[in-house]
Amino acid sequence: AIWKHKRGETLYTLRVLPFGGYCAMEGEDGDAEPAQADSGLTQTAEIDPRSFTAKPWWQRCIILVAGAAANFVFGYLVLAILWATAEQNLNVLEVLRAAWLNSLYFVRLIYESLVMLFSGQAGLKDLSGPVGIVSAVGEVAAQSASVKEAAQNMANFFAFIAVNLGVMNLLPIPALDGGRVFSTIIMSLIEKFTRRTFSRKIESYIHAGGFILLLGLMAFTLFNDIARIVTN
Repeated sequence: AIWKHKRGETLYTLRVLPFGGYCAMEGEDGDAEPAQADSGLTQTAEIDPRSFTAKPWWQRCIILVAGAAANFVFGYLVLAILWATAEQNLNVLEVLRAAWLNSLYFVRLIYESLVMLFSGQAGLKDLSGPVGIVSAVGEVAAQSASVKEAAQNMANFFAFIAVNLGVMNLLPIPALDGGRVFSTIIMSLIEKFTRRTFSRKIESYIHAGGFILLLGLMAFTLFNDIARIVTN
């Protein structure tokens, strides 16, 4: 963190590598469980009823999905602005419908890309990270005939990236919001049928392992992006 500011009970920070953002809530990583005495029998503290852990499973799922939904909404709004400024004399409903269909088209492209990745038609070498994205933005701008067209093409590309992030973040992979939603539902069902409450730290360990694997994948894509730029 290179800048911090606490307002109320929330700490706002700006990081050295400002790629994306995140919101860490009390209890999200299993850190809001009641403390235990040495005997393991006596509770010396209680869970804050406002913490993430104390909320019902369905409220936790809504919170987890909110980030991905914000990405999708942002991409949709960018597309709506592009369609509204296009020289096609569309009314409001036509603009909203066109932006919606465009967003669904992006989702289909992402789905087809995932199918190609898992079926072997595409490999890990085809993945790109932040460096590859910046390089692609530069290529999009360079291939445009005018400044206006460059701005429109870049905005369309950013809308695609926003929708992409929203879809990918909902995949049921540990450490991603989709993985957290999946584990929340599964653990809630297990607790319902076994009538036992499991430690949230178990879930946090699973997501920590997934996060380490994601960091490895990010390092690979970073190396891959740099190598692609150098060879080209």
